[in-house]
Amino acid sequence: MNTPHNNEAPPAGNQGRPTAQRTGVTVPTRDKRIRIALITGAVILSVALSGAAFWLSYANLAGIAAEHGENAIERQWAWPATIDMFIAIGEMIFAVAVMTRTNKAPGIGLTVIGSAASIAVNLAGVGPGRPLLDYVTAATPPVAAPIAFGAIMWQVHTFLWRHTPVAPGATPVPPVNTPQEQPEQAPPTPAVPPVAAPATPVHAPPPALITGKELALILGKSPVTIRRYVMDGKLTPAATDPVRGSLFHPDQRPAA
Repeated sequence: MNTPHNNEAPPAGNQGRPTAQRTGVTVPTRDKRIRIALITGAVILSVALSGAAFWLSYANLAGIAAEHGENAIERQWAWPATIDMFIAIGEMIFAVAVMTRTNKAPGIGLTVIGSAASIAVNLAGVGPGRPLLDYVTAATPPVAAPIAFGAIMWQVHTFLWRHTPVAPGATPVPPVNTPQEQPEQAPPTPAVPPVAAPATPVHAPPPALITGKELALILGKSPVTIRRYVMDGKLTPAATDPVRGSLFHPDQRPAA
């Protein structure tokens, strides 16, 4: 009897291309490209936002300088540099510190001082008694500029943290967790062996008592001598039996 064979051909879309292998190669590459595109777009938008905010703040300060005694055009555009350039210098120092992994405090300090001064001058240029939106409009550029720069530095810091090469023999730097990465599992708790209960000590039974005659044989004395020891108080029976009489321990000896 002939055994039937399955002569059905595989679907045309799967001929010569294993599904598992194709999925294992294509999906990570696609996710990586999407992630790179998103990061690149975020960097471009952050740079554009930082530049626009810095320009608006600088131009507003130039207008304030023109309204308060700086008549020459070159002086009007040079005066804002005494404030906003502190922000630019602080951001550059901070960027160098991020890339070299050194102290970031000087860069942060200069950026904060320059931003606070720029915000204060922009708000003061509005004048008293103005609508609230006028103050918001004046303060938005000097506030947005350092925030946008901080977003750029965060992306640079993340990139450097993930792509820093490890020198031979050095301890590798742990990468930043991403949604695709799974956190490390905690090591299993070692099993504690059961503690055995302490064994109950077994006491040996006390030696059997012997008669005066048997003790006399051990001591090499006569039974009369044993009775005399008892009468003189030199030997005390351990027990008294109605049949066997006085009983003694085998290692019992008369007192001197």
